[in-house]
Amino acid sequence: MTIRTLTLAVALLSAVGAVAEQNYTVRRGDTLGKISKRLGVSEDALSSENNLTKSAHLKRGQSLVIPSSKDNADSASKSIGTAQVILDQAVPHAGPFAGARSLDPINVGVVLPALDTKPGWVNVQLTKGQAWLPSDIVIFKPAPAAQPVVLTCAPRKSTKEESVATVVKNARALGNPLLNKALTYQGVRYRWGGTSRSSGVDCSGFTTSVFLSQGIKLPRTAIQQSQIGTGVGKTNLKPGDLVFFRTSRSYRVNHVGIYVGEGKFIHAATGAGHVMVSSLGDKYYLRCYATARRVADFATASRAAAASRAATDEPAAN
Repeated sequence: MTIRTLTLAVALLSAVGAVAEQNYTVRRGDTLGKISKRLGVSEDALSSENNLTKSAHLKRGQSLVIPSSKDNADSASKSIGTAQVILDQAVPHAGPFAGARSLDPINVGVVLPALDTKPGWVNVQLTKGQAWLPSDIVIFKPAPAAQPVVLTCAPRKSTKEESVATVVKNARALGNPLLNKALTYQGVRYRWGGTSRSSGVDCSGFTTSVFLSQGIKLPRTAIQQSQIGTGVGKTNLKPGDLVFFRTSRSYRVNHVGIYVGEGKFIHAATGAGHVMVSSLGDKYYLRCYATARRVADFATASRAAAASRAATDEPAAN
């Protein structure tokens, strides 16, 4: 299909007000900015629809979902449910992507009117204006038909929040040095390519730093880390195992975290913009889950014994 033909097709869709999703196959040299201009859609909407950052590197042949051109003003003008914040000092964003401007933090337990949703994000009504919150730090409840939603403070902690707090408490009680180190990273900001607590970490930078604190050197990237150690079935996971995902419709592993027990794992979350504990049972992670590897058995071994056992699996230094 020529560029002229593609442009004509997009113009025709806009003219008739098409609302169905369209797919676009990435070509050589494409960026989100170029694609958004070519197809006449917002770059923010395009990145949000595909769970990508604006600076994401696109691969030739990759399929992108083109968001509907239909105006969403009607849905944003009324509440579609509630969003209960389950993370203390949760940071809302001006847009549905990690690089968007940060707004004033929100206390845990606050229930906000939800106006809209995007993959990984919930649009909420604040006292002054609107904001976007990562979906893994809120509990979204659709509103009953014709029932108004009221801004209130939750009288008690939510079940999801209590579950995470209990798992973290239990993990610390294990005396597992790897988990104890990993849990100290909670709240550290996400930064692509980062490996430092002070300046931020990405997912594999986080796991690399935590394991190195226990004397174990991991390869730098998530896909490399998914190729070492011993494969572990999802039902046989132990605290300290590495869990891997294929996010953003990727065909290969591109995200990693550390299993902490009871169906939870800790990771540097792109959407939330910081290190946090999430559930493997969440719909998003259920869909993206790829595999797990055991580099050392921290659930039963001491630090020294675990490091010794892992030595045979450690790859040569790059």
